Parts: sequence; C-alpha cells; structure tokens
Amino acid sequence: MYITGLSVSKFGQTSLTLPEMMFSAIEGALKDAALEIKDIEAIYVSNNLSASSNNQCHLGAVLAGYFPGLHLPIFSLEAACGGGGVAVHQACISLKHYQRVLVVGGEKMSVSPDMLYFVAGDADREFDQREGLVFPAAGALAASTYMQKYGATMHDFALVSYKNHQNGNLNPNAHFFGKDVTMEMIENSKVICSPLRLFDCSANTDGAAAMVMERGKRTHRSIQIIGSAFATNHINFAQDRDPTDRKEVQKAASDAFRQANLTPKDIQVAEIHDGFTPVELIMLENLSFCGRGEAVKWIREGRTSRTGSLPVNPSGGLKACGHPVGATGIRQVAEIATQLRGEAGARQVANAQTGLAYNFGSLVGSAIVHILRK
Repeated sequence: MYITGLSVSKFGQTSLTLPEMMFSAIEGALKDAALEIKDIEAIYVSNNLSASSNNQCHLGAVLAGYFPGLHLPIFSLEAACGGGGVAVHQACISLKHYQRVLVVGGEKMSVSPDMLYFVAGDADREFDQREGLVFPAAGALAASTYMQKYGATMHDFALVSYKNHQNGNLNPNAHFFGKDVTMEMIENSKVICSPLRLFDCSANTDGAAAMVMERGKRTHRSIQIIGSAFATNHINFAQDRDPTDRKEVQKAASDAFRQANLTPKDIQVAEIHDGFTPVELIMLENLSFCGRGEAVKWIREGRTSRTGSLPVNPSGGLKACGHPVGATGIRQVAEIATQLRGEAGARQVANAQTGLAYNFGSLVGSAIVHILRK
C-alpha cells in the first residue's frame, strides 16, 4: 500500500465552506499524484461535526456534486477525533479490492458559538456528559493521575507545548504558523481545568486533508504504509481505573509493529495525537517508545525535539498545527509521508526513513496506528 499524492490545507479560520475545503484538498492530492478523479475507484470521507455544526449530512454525495458524472462509491466514516485515522485504515483494507482510492477529511469549526457543546457529543452521553465530564475535565484527570504516579509537573506539560509550538512555527499550514509562543506565555496562560492551562489544549480550527492511496508503487515519491491497525475501547471515563494505562493503544501499536516487522526503536519520526499536552507523554509510553513514567525524562532531555532521538510532532501536533477533528488523522499520516519524502522544509527531520502516526477518538474509544516507510 502506497501514498502517491497528498494535500493539507492551511489550518485556520477560512471563508471557505466545509465542502469547498474538502474539494480543494482532493484536487491538491490528485495533482500531487498526477491523476484525475476518473482514476479513483473509491473515496473515504472523514468528518465528525458537520451534521450538528453545519446542518449538512451525507457529505459523500455533497462532494460528488463537485465532480459531474462521478458515480463511484463514497464511504462516510465518523469516529470522533479518530475518524481520519479510521478512514486511512479502511482505505488500506480496501486496497485488497481496489487499485487506487482517495481519503479526505475536513472540519469547519469556526461556524458556531456552540462548537464546544457539539464536540462534547463525542463523550459518553449517559455516564460522562450529563455529569459534566467533558474533554478538558477528562484530560485533567488523566494528567493528574500521571503526575501522581510519575512525578510529572505542569512545567513538563509546558515543555511539550513549547516544543510543539516551536515546530508549528515552522509549518506554513499550521494554525500557529508565524506565531512566536514563549514558555512565559504558556506558563502564564489561564487554567482551563487544573492542571491543564489554555496552552495545554489543542486548537479547534478549520482545515482539510486528503491522500491518494494505491496498491502498488508508481513513482519515486510514493511512501509505503507497512502497518495499519485499529483497536476500540469504551468511552465511559468513569470505568477507567487508570486513564494512563491504555490497552486499546497498546493493542493497535502491537498489531501495527507486527505487520511492519519493526520495533519502536526502528521509528525515526512520529506524529502522536496530543489533544492535551500530557496525552503526548502518556501515549509515548503506551505506544512502547519508552517505559512507564519515562516520557517525563524524555521531554526534559529534549529527546522528542526535532533534532532529538525520536522527533515527535514536527508538524506542531494538534497543539500548534491545530485540530480540525475530521481531518486530523489524515493530516498526521500526510505529515509522516511528507517527512519521509524529504519535503517538510524548515521542519524537516534529517534522514527519516520510517515513521509512525497515532490518532485517537475520544479518550480513548478509537486508537489507530499507521507505520510508514520510505
């Protein structure tokens, strides 16, 4: 399975509608692959919030309207923040049947003052939402548990934020591109839900991403997907005795590494879902890059910086690149492919040959891991 074309929009508030953003991303990915829409056999669409925030369902058929005469199958997928990763995973499976498919994801999050209410719908309605356990509260509970178990501090979380903002400042598509965010700004930002500050939380934004995926290698810029795994768990946070021990993440990672015939030590660059900064540390451990409690040492020593032993989130991550929910999982895989192509510009990780993208939905209902090779 190969990625032969990709396109990521500029993340940030835009006057474009959601279908217009997604259409533009599709056109960009087709151009990058030197193909036309008639060459595609199926499309996988990721979106989470359009029905509630834009009053628009059935996005596959809406997108078909941008391509007159298009009658191929278009599948719509939703898995909260993990929809993009699930779309890529489903596309990988479909390449046993098709020769060439396209994945696209997008979100328009600047359209409604009620967006936080809509996002809360990705939590368990019966057990969590009604008790006020929205995502910042759930993230804060996970952060507090991690601090208690391993001695992490709010300063450690600020180091994650600072690293990702440094990277995002080099990414022209990032929400925070060209914005110099300092440690002082991060540590002086207001507390949202203790111990999480404003700059520990990812940025809701507008954006879209698309990729062309093929069964075989067609050009020298094609990047191979050698592992694709997806695991699911409940999203009732009250059932989690230890929110830092993520069995579904461990399973998805184990399955992906087994498919790729690689170990975590073989990975040279990673995009790790960082909806909240402590989550990046927690997931580093659950993906088996380091032992329990060791991610704190890694961030303090700079191991996850762009020039460290395992560069994490060179794009800026969800924190600084931004988090248009339906697009994120595709954007993460596209970033790894861009890095392996050697086309990441100022944020390029030197000599990267292998990479991993980890995307999740809710905390954590869907865990999706992709491993790529140049």
